[in-house]
Amino acid sequence: MSETGMPPMHWVARQRVLGARRLLEASDWSVERIASATGFGTAANFRTIFRRETGVTPSAYRKAHATVDAA
Repeated sequence: MSETGMPPMHWVARQRVLGARRLLEASDWSVERIASATGFGTAANFRTIFRRETGVTPSAYRKAHATVDAA
């Protein structure tokens, strides 16, 4: 905790959210695929933690920040 200033699992969650944000911005992957690729396990778990950390849902984040067209 002394190196990151937060509990280890909180740091891990933040790192996963950062990875998920990159994927939401730059890919058209589904929420389920992003959840799996970033270590959240289920889409429901991903949505809960993502919203807690960012204040918005993954879908809303994608709409606001996407750099690719979702097909």
